[in-house]
Amino acid sequence: MNNIDLQIENYEINDMINFIGLKDKYDVFELQKAIDNKLKSIAESNKIDKKLKMKLYRFIKHISYRLKDNLNYI
Repeated sequence: MNNIDLQIENYEINDMINFIGLKDKYDVFELQKAIDNKLKSIAESNKIDKKLKMKLYRFIKHISYRLKDNLNYI
């Protein structure tokens, strides 16, 4: 699991939407709920070590910012 590409620049908006588990059309509330659910599932996982969890948290926060910015263009 350590071979995950966490470079946000390597992903398109649709990739981020799919990773977070959103529909193509979403609002800020759906986005926040999806982000919270993804962070919770990572936090509860026993299969992910603490160092990778921290990297995933940062990655998901970057996704959150990008998708919030994307809402301004929809």
